[in-house]
Amino acid sequence: WMVLTFVLENAFTLPPEALRAATQLMGAPLWFLGVYLLVVTVTPVMVSLHERFRARAVVGLALAAAAIDFARLALEVPVIGVLNFAVVWLFVHQLGFFCADGTFNRMGRAAFGTMAGAGFGALVALTNIGVYSRSMVGVNDDMVGNNAPPSVCICALALAMVGVAMLLRPTASRLLTDRRIWALTIGVNTIIMTAYLWHLSAMVLGVLIMYPLGFPQPVTGTLAWWTLRPVWLASLTVFLVPFLIALGRFERPRSGRPSIRRNAAPVAAQSKENHHA
Repeated sequence: WMVLTFVLENAFTLPPEALRAATQLMGAPLWFLGVYLLVVTVTPVMVSLHERFRARAVVGLALAAAAIDFARLALEVPVIGVLNFAVVWLFVHQLGFFCADGTFNRMGRAAFGTMAGAGFGALVALTNIGVYSRSMVGVNDDMVGNNAPPSVCICALALAMVGVAMLLRPTASRLLTDRRIWALTIGVNTIIMTAYLWHLSAMVLGVLIMYPLGFPQPVTGTLAWWTLRPVWLASLTVFLVPFLIALGRFERPRSGRPSIRRNAAPVAAQSKENHHA
């Protein structure tokens, strides 16, 4: 996209500021790859912390995120905020260990309801103290953003979302027994990273094409704006499809079937052993 921006700037009379803004927007999802690599790299360490400290590790990460925010905002040390790119997302990752080790399977709906309530309650409190933005995505306003760097608000949101997800898990599990729904879920997941990395590129492309053609632009938040959201999202999906077709194949393994057979053989053998036993 940087090369394309250079070409467009020199080949057409397009405002360079607009082109640069569009390029930055399209490249925004790439931050996830850096965080993903970091989290994967330190996973053995975080597993050890989970096994030793359990919930205390999660609480410690949340407190560390809050302390970094305090130093960044109250003590006016902005550079320290970069640490939350690691701390906040490691907090989110740490919650997953409780699902992986079966802890969540032993917890009841009341516990998950408490988790969701605590997360949403903390989020409401944090976003009403006049510091943090109420938007969890990059929206320009007069408040402190929650993405670059991530703030402790993301920790609260993650806790709430995990609680809600676990409350919905039994219903989702029942739905996934339907082969069609399961196939759709698997199909979407084979291109989910491609969709994430390129969805803003599709949005920019859609804006460049649809707005000059007269697509309505009502004031944000009005009834007309909300009414047009389904049409807007459906239209942008059309622009995303070519990216999925062209690039989605790189996300899928080259030889899925052999690997399934290789994995299935030990399972079958174990099943026979259990049967004879």
